[in-house]
Amino acid sequence: MAADVVDLIMQDHREVERLFDELKDNPEKRPTLLPVLTTLLTAHSRAEEAEVYPVAAAEAGEKEEVSHSQQEHIEADKLLSASVE
Repeated sequence: MAADVVDLIMQDHREVERLFDELKDNPEKRPTLLPVLTTLLTAHSRAEEAEVYPVAAAEAGEKEEVSHSQQEHIEADKLLSASVE
């Protein structure tokens, strides 16, 4: 797994946290921030699923943790799609 992928994923985590804080502190910005958050989380999830999870499951033996994370992504996708509608 390339180090730059890990760096990008870590940056995504920080940006998602920042956006959640912004939403919490300024709920009136929801119409503007929600599409940004949705796009970022979707891209982030796909990157983890493509680059991180296969390595974690195969090389680190973290199959149970990967399964849990995949389930969290499914739940997040459902929540985000309901929020946008």
